Amino acid sequence: MYLRILFFLTMALSSAFAKNNQNDSLITIRKSGFLYRVVLNGKFGYINRQGEIVITPQYEESCDFQEHLARIIARGKWGYIDTTGSITIEPQFEEAYDFSESLAHVQQGGKWGYINKAGEFVIEPKFVDALPFSEGLAVVQFVDRILFVDVNMGYGFIDKNGELAFDRKFNYARSFSEGLAPIRIQKKILFFPINEIWKFMDKKGNFLPFKSNKGIGQFSEGLARIQIGDRFGYIDKQGEIVIKPEFEQASDFSEGLAAIKLGDTWGFIDKAGKVVIDFQYEYAFDFSESLAPVKSDGMWGFIDKSGMIVIEPQFDLCKRFFNGLASIQIGDKVGYINTSGEIIWQPSK
Repeated sequence: MYLRILFFLTMALSSAFAKNNQNDSLITIRKSGFLYRVVLNGKFGYINRQGEIVITPQYEESCDFQEHLARIIARGKWGYIDTTGSITIEPQFEEAYDFSESLAHVQQGGKWGYINKAGEFVIEPKFVDALPFSEGLAVVQFVDRILFVDVNMGYGFIDKNGELAFDRKFNYARSFSEGLAPIRIQKKILFFPINEIWKFMDKKGNFLPFKSNKGIGQFSEGLARIQIGDRFGYIDKQGEIVIKPEFEQASDFSEGLAAIKLGDTWGFIDKAGKVVIDFQYEYAFDFSESLAPVKSDGMWGFIDKSGMIVIEPQFDLCKRFFNGLASIQIGDKVGYINTSGEIIWQPSK
């Protein structure tokens, strides 16, 4: 459960590391193979970039396409469809997540395993929790049955054969990104934790010199967010601090810029730590397709990399552009706009 909570927090841009936390309750767009999820009369389906329905809204729940498949709920169970709307893996799982590197982690009988695109288990469900494969490895939580009680045996990395990598387990771990993974190491006396630190580990099992007792992010464009005290900064892949921790919140670098908060407002810095878009926004998300969502006077719009407003703040919420469209929210309804600000799908629910 802990892994899945952290996974969703990360995907929803809402962590203590300042992945900007807003009400995401309707639709979050990720890169989805030119199909976009919509909800109409309480049912989920998909449109194309022109706003035309290509898969009729019919599902109790659905998610974005990843690797040409999307997960859906039908009759209370999770399964998968392809881009024609055909069911390729029958709804049968208690929970299911997106395909990543041709495998998806699913829950059956209360335990997590991994299936291929034919719906066959290639790693049997035996883990308490799991994350997607990334760079050939996946984080899972191990458990042993001792005297009729499940005992947490820690987190580790498995390969696509289900074998334990590094021949060791950790108090907690997150996925590899750009060859490095955040690891939490906890010292205990008997069963009582007395200290914990976060470090980055490479694929040989070696650790970078940097460590933090507050937490660390994942590498993006060669830099990773770190926290020292109550301030955020960035380190490089040698573990050296390259942007001093002086920000109250910070996001990952995307397209060469990172959204950061100082005082009560957000702005953007470059990889040298130079402020390139002044602190002036109530909130800001990362750049994607050269545009970034920002909140001003209570409403959301988009700016370009010069800080110029290109789509006026007018939405209750908006998300980053992917494949030319971005989701926007007006009240409790969600629609889509293109990079010119034209509505492609009228907000619906």
